[in-house]
Amino acid sequence: MHADDARELLDYNGWANRRLLDASSRLPPDDFARDLRTSFGSIKGTLVHILDSEQVWLDWWQSKPRPPQLEIDAFAGPAALAAAFAALEGEQRAFVGRLTDESLRSSVLVKDRRYTLARLITHALSHSQYHRGQVASLLRQLGQAPPNTGFRTGFLDERGWFEET
Repeated sequence: MHADDARELLDYNGWANRRLLDASSRLPPDDFARDLRTSFGSIKGTLVHILDSEQVWLDWWQSKPRPPQLEIDAFAGPAALAAAFAALEGEQRAFVGRLTDESLRSSVLVKDRRYTLARLITHALSHSQYHRGQVASLLRQLGQAPPNTGFRTGFLDERGWFEET
């Protein structure tokens, strides 16, 4: 992975998160928080998990201690979650904006194991993608059509191009 790849993947991640947050904001509040008997209970719970995980990974990428776990009740609804995601995305962008190809090869300690920063970034964004798929499934259970959050679609929508070089 190169630094430009990390920035591109983070751009995609933010775009995909915003699409699901937007779709979730159209749900009635009871449906947003309804326990659908999934890993994190509800769409709200799953989105809070994504947000919490992305914050944890950003801190670990920077060799900071794990922050306190986010509480689901700290977010009244989709708008509060969207604001928290936007703030975190700003922090993520600042971090990846400073990355170099060399820094991506650096070693980071997480839970007594060392990984390259590039692998940790890949893992974190893959984790978010996995849980966004769960949110899409939950939206379908509630009778909603989830937005397409595919990587290629992100570039067609967000940037208006998709080119292989």
